[in-house]
Amino acid sequence: MIYGARAPLRLGLAGGGTDVPPYCHDYGGSIVNSTISLHARAFVRANNASEVITMQPDRGMTFQYSLDLPLPITNEDHLLTATYNYLFDLAGLKEALPCAIITLLAVPPGSGLGSSSTLVVSLVGAISAWLGLSLGPYDIARTAFRIEREYLGLSGGYQDQYAATFGGFNLAEFGPGDRVTINPINLSGPLINELESRLILFDIGTSRFSSKIIDEQINNLKKNVRQPFEALDEMKKQALRLKEVFLCGQIDMLGQIFNEGWLQKKRLARSITNSKIDEILEAVMSAGATGGKISGAGGGGFMMVYVNENKIFAVTKTLLDLGIRAVPFCFVDRGLQTWCGKTYY
Repeated sequence: MIYGARAPLRLGLAGGGTDVPPYCHDYGGSIVNSTISLHARAFVRANNASEVITMQPDRGMTFQYSLDLPLPITNEDHLLTATYNYLFDLAGLKEALPCAIITLLAVPPGSGLGSSSTLVVSLVGAISAWLGLSLGPYDIARTAFRIEREYLGLSGGYQDQYAATFGGFNLAEFGPGDRVTINPINLSGPLINELESRLILFDIGTSRFSSKIIDEQINNLKKNVRQPFEALDEMKKQALRLKEVFLCGQIDMLGQIFNEGWLQKKRLARSITNSKIDEILEAVMSAGATGGKISGAGGGGFMMVYVNENKIFAVTKTLLDLGIRAVPFCFVDRGLQTWCGKTYY
């Protein structure tokens, strides 16, 4: 049998960064995000071999492990082996079971679309289905969070794991403490169509380690630097404001919210922006975009801009002149999906 799972990547629209401890634990954070038609996929193929094989075809990597637990943690394979170890411990199993684990990511790591966390969510879905673990959506998201943040010690927030698990448009609230609440935002079909036509998503061609940028943000908070606290307070307000904008159908406000959010985000850490990002944003704004921002922690990866209909061609041409192509996408309302079936290879 083969056990499969897929989970969608997300766009962080407002409030990104307020889900990162210690801020959210002390003051609470709010984020509006949405999932899109780019996915992380994971497959577990049970077999009668005497080893665990992990394969990442999109990265050209294959690893083989003996059945001794825990599986070793390596830089290239840490998300796969950590998830395997954590779920086997959760299931109370003392010895590894032979299998092949295959993963596929629609975008490179470091994209700013929550790719690493989404991959862990899909791995949790596939492996827990294989082991017969009964996990609800909050359990799955919390497990994925613990694997990354506690088991592996990677810095970051909460939003990616919960967005990938639940799917759709949501106002996600984090803290105080470790409380998480997902509040769906129900948008009409025509409004979603308008959003899809006016948002341009593109990859600027540089990836980054989000944990390093987040470490800088956390260090600034621990030093009690006032500026990041003020910025996060404002970003939290913008998330709540965006929810109201969506519910009232006033989507032309999105460009302004992007701009305000980006100004505040740059106050969190110096590594969030650089000259390349600033030049691209300046060019697309001059071409007619009304707002734009980096997706995720910053420093590189994917960017998105809001554009009115009569300026879409001009902005798209400006990006092409810069050697950047837009990435087609649509919004999806389904989060993590799992299945099992026969293996055909």
